[in-house]
Amino acid sequence: MRKHLLHFAFLAAAFILVLTACGPTPTAVVTEPPVTTEEATEPPATEPPASAVPAIPNPPTIGWLLVGTKNDFGWTQAHYDASLYLEQKIPGLTNL
Repeated sequence: MRKHLLHFAFLAAAFILVLTACGPTPTAVVTEPPVTTEEATEPPATEPPASAVPAIPNPPTIGWLLVGTKNDFGWTQAHYDASLYLEQKIPGLTNL
């Protein structure tokens, strides 16, 4: 009896997981900010905001242990692309 109850519990849990995974995806509600007609009271900035990331004094070296080829169109490629992205965004970073 106890064995049957355990099997039923596992099947019910699996069924619930399948139902929740296959359910409808929630949609994001996009709200636009209210339109104001007031004029800006602050003077315009004379210098553009700094968009470059300052260089790190001793940048780290990053390395990745990939479980497959770097162009497998899956998780491995996503990790490899992320390492290239980090190398572009962080000045002086070395990617192995």
